[in-house]
Amino acid sequence: MTVRAERSLISVVVKATDEPCELEACLASVRSLAEEIVVFVSDPSRAAADTATQYGANVYLHLWAYYRLDELDYLGFLHCQGEYILRFDSEERMTPALSSKLRQIAQSGRYAGARFARRNKYFDGWLDSGGWMESDQLRFFRSDAWDRTWNCAAHSQVPVDGPILDLKPTDKYHSLHLNYERVEDYVPRSLIKYAQEDALARYLSGDRYSTAKLTWRFFLDARS
Repeated sequence: MTVRAERSLISVVVKATDEPCELEACLASVRSLAEEIVVFVSDPSRAAADTATQYGANVYLHLWAYYRLDELDYLGFLHCQGEYILRFDSEERMTPALSSKLRQIAQSGRYAGARFARRNKYFDGWLDSGGWMESDQLRFFRSDAWDRTWNCAAHSQVPVDGPILDLKPTDKYHSLHLNYERVEDYVPRSLIKYAQEDALARYLSGDRYSTAKLTWRFFLDARS
């Protein structure tokens, strides 16, 4: 008689660079939440892969130069066996309050997904105002509810079919996102790579540059 293996409840998908220390801190923070961890690494030296293996992760090597970052998330979702999927970054850290709440959501099965905030750290400070602490990250969802036709546009949200729970950051349901520690990290990633990907996605969607629109956005950001 064949015994059917029990399905994992929560799978976590992580993209990792060549910094194994950063990845280890990330995986340590989600270890108590995840029954399955899927890691995509871009480090040919295998330092990050070895770190992920120590945490029992399923590791896949991909050269990021040939993929957009969101495409790697997409590939990771396809490898997941869990009923729920958490989309996570290697520079992100899970908090106990959020971990407990996501576990409750997965166990209840009531929601197709959950939005939560990421508390962002730039250099030596946390960005807790100016629209940065918003519950706008749909990064936890049921594996049978996400749209496989998602176009993987830069920094886009995964389309999910079904009721979504918004977790208010005032309840401390947020992750910690350690964005940049040095200016030399910020410039090539944010001002070059991410800016190019975002500009291309906007252009393909029909959006065009406008001085009036740029000026109006400046005043909106200043007011927030």
